[in-house]
Amino acid sequence: MDESQWVPFALAMRQSRKRFMAHIENSECLPLQMIIHGEGGSGKSWLIKHIVKDLHNVFNEQYISRRRSKRVLLLAHQGTAAFNIKGQTICSALELKSFSRNAFSAPYKSLATAKGGPTTLKRLQDKYQNVHLVIIDEFSVISCGMLHWIDQRMREIWPKCRQLPFGGRDIIFTGDSAQLDPVIPYSLSTPSLKIHNSVQQLGRETWEAIPYVCCLTNKTDLRQTLNGMQLLVAAAKCATPEDVDLFNTRYMKKAEMPDWVSTAKHIAYLNADVAAANQNSLASSTFPVVQIPSKHTVQLKRLASQREIPPDSIQALLEEAETANANRDRVVSRDVKLVVGAPVTLIFNMEQSAVFVMAPTTSSTTLSSVRTQHYL
Repeated sequence: MDESQWVPFALAMRQSRKRFMAHIENSECLPLQMIIHGEGGSGKSWLIKHIVKDLHNVFNEQYISRRRSKRVLLLAHQGTAAFNIKGQTICSALELKSFSRNAFSAPYKSLATAKGGPTTLKRLQDKYQNVHLVIIDEFSVISCGMLHWIDQRMREIWPKCRQLPFGGRDIIFTGDSAQLDPVIPYSLSTPSLKIHNSVQQLGRETWEAIPYVCCLTNKTDLRQTLNGMQLLVAAAKCATPEDVDLFNTRYMKKAEMPDWVSTAKHIAYLNADVAAANQNSLASSTFPVVQIPSKHTVQLKRLASQREIPPDSIQALLEEAETANANRDRVVSRDVKLVVGAPVTLIFNMEQSAVFVMAPTTSSTTLSSVRTQHYL
């Protein structure tokens, strides 16, 4: 455990002991609210595991698994992320049901007044009455509106602390803010001035009020993820600061964007709603997003039914993508060019291979095949 991991662990460890004393004395203690930010391989999942383990040790429940824990509620937005931390999805655990295109942008719907809501609320209150700590992983895909709904639902589940954020429970958010934004705007990193929805604004204010923000700096050693030949190639390919500045979406200025950025092709979205949501997310971003220019063969059968393209003709698909009528479906290549060390968000919904290069003009050298998840 390095210093960046020790700080959030120490805060959680101190809070777990305060919770234990409050539990014995049948009193309340001020909740801990903390954000743990870290890139892939920085040890977020490892830290979650040991924070939960320490809380179980304090309450003398060492032999209870994370899935069966009554003291900790582990949540994530998507099923895969929830499975990785041995938790549940947010919507399933908190009974959040809002699946329209404007999900969580509408005012919060209380369970107390909903049809069948009081029964559901009583069941949640009984189920989570002993929960002290709530950990939400992959916070980057949570919208401001969804955070507001989470806050209000937790206040209902723990009504004794309704006046406190998140029902007075200790809450820890973990994830990487540079990863994919939520499909439905607005992301938690969106500046308040760019949010024009009152519900989303409330969620943003809740996020800004969290007092502790910790950033993990320890990265997984490349030797643990690359074989010998790949390691030699990685050592020979060292990106220059100019390369990183070019592709790093957080530091790149709009005036410095090369010409190819404006003409780059998007990936084929699964449907028009997803495409529109992604465009809104990009438009609300504080920093410009680099569009990687390349070409990829995608779902020929689907595009053929829409554009009358022969299913067996890849060339026809590529030529059609260059026409003015191709306003929705775009194609990119099988090898997306990235720079070593540069965090680049791949904004698409299908499998893709990635390669690492020194600069946009150099020939690419494949280090490893990186496959993205089907986010939607």
